Amino acid sequence: MIHRTSVAFVALAAAVGLSGCVVTPYDGQVVGKYSNVSVFGYTDHPSASVVVEAYNFTTGGWESLGTTTSAATASYGAGYWSSNSPALYQYSLSVQVADQANPATEARWTGWPDGSAKLRVRDTSANRSLSAGEFDSLSCFLSTIEPSSDFYYTAYDCGFQLSEFWLGYIG
Repeated sequence: MIHRTSVAFVALAAAVGLSGCVVTPYDGQVVGKYSNVSVFGYTDHPSASVVVEAYNFTTGGWESLGTTTSAATASYGAGYWSSNSPALYQYSLSVQVADQANPATEARWTGWPDGSAKLRVRDTSANRSLSAGEFDSLSCFLSTIEPSSDFYYTAYDCGFQLSEFWLGYIG
């Protein structure tokens, strides 16, 4: 009985929590300290305001790195992936965690000489975080999803379950 309850809880958490995803970057991806980072994914709302934020380790607050709007037309219609998959609207933008010309932004990286930054991507139209994955989450999802699959459980099981994720750089 406990096993059945835990599986039901995981499926429910996935169904409630996965309102969209961050395809790139993935959790733990290494980027240049001052480089532009491509952020790409999907939300289940058309024309949604999507913001990428970085945690500032000095102030203890979240700072906006950039905002975009998801597409007005679905990239994948409802039911495309499986019977319960929602319509998905693409978003993409390029952000920079720290700007060499603005030393205050260095506080978004922690660690020396290598560092890491904590990011999140939010659909501000719906006031919720989009789930980021791991380096193989997308390939897992694409090789696992079937018309009879539960879309939310498959996405969650493949690692799209992180409301915050880390980027790294090597000094």
